[in-house]
Amino acid sequence: MLLSSPCVTIFLVLFAFTLLSSEVKHVRAKNNVEGRKRGLKASKKSTLKSEKKSKKSKKSFQTERGDFLSFTFNMLDQLEKEVCEINEENCQAVKIFQEGGIERGYQNLLPTRYYANFRAMCLAYSVDFRNPELYPYFLKVLRLHRTLGLGDGLRLLGNTEKIVEKGYWHHYNLLELEDNNDPGPGDGLSTYCSYTSDEYEQLKKFAVDNFEEDFSSSLTFGLNSPPTPFYSFCMLSYPVRSDWEHHRKQMVSSLMSSDSTEAIVQYTIWHWESLFVFASSAVIGSAQLFNSFDVLLNIQ
Repeated sequence: MLLSSPCVTIFLVLFAFTLLSSEVKHVRAKNNVEGRKRGLKASKKSTLKSEKKSKKSKKSFQTERGDFLSFTFNMLDQLEKEVCEINEENCQAVKIFQEGGIERGYQNLLPTRYYANFRAMCLAYSVDFRNPELYPYFLKVLRLHRTLGLGDGLRLLGNTEKIVEKGYWHHYNLLELEDNNDPGPGDGLSTYCSYTSDEYEQLKKFAVDNFEEDFSSSLTFGLNSPPTPFYSFCMLSYPVRSDWEHHRKQMVSSLMSSDSTEAIVQYTIWHWESLFVFASSAVIGSAQLFNSFDVLLNIQ
């Protein structure tokens, strides 16, 4: 009799409805959690796939370029070919420098990284950078030259070849960014050049105090009264100032490798002494350029 009461019937219906609603909410909540899990899983899978694809793409690009020294030689071959197509006189000057290196056995005796740098200098010293058509080639060659020096700085600090290789590419990319976006000298140009000129004078003093190398054949080595040859050269252009930045890094880094310090210091000085006189005497400047690489024959 009690179970057939209308009140009881209504109560049972409401109770059943409540249980059903609770179950529905539970199922929905469960589905939402599972849906979020599937979404997170899919998102994570997509992210991993994207990262994997990015790494694969980066690795593929790196493989296409090869190691940096191979890239450098290939780039130099291409730049030399294009320069020869534009200017026959510059082309012949490159070949004369290269023949001088062959006579000295650089291709067999210099460590590969320094021979690559010599090849770069054969072009840099031959290209008429005052020619607007050739200036881009000059800057590209200097980019290789500076990158090789910065990479060597990492090596001289004791880094592994793997780190040096990564460093080459990072420096090359950064220099490319800087070369393509040179804002021009600031209002502190004279101060900058005075400071870096003092750095160079300090380097010369360090060499004289510690090594036996005779720099007397240089027309500019003893000129240390302001304005110094370095100061005047520094005031000329962005490539000159950028070049010093990498030479400074390489030279200071060599202090951490005592078996290389003397050669790198002498190389740096002969290189810059050759730059100071090359415009007025290509013969003397060329001889000093070869001096800069002769001293590197002592490094392995």
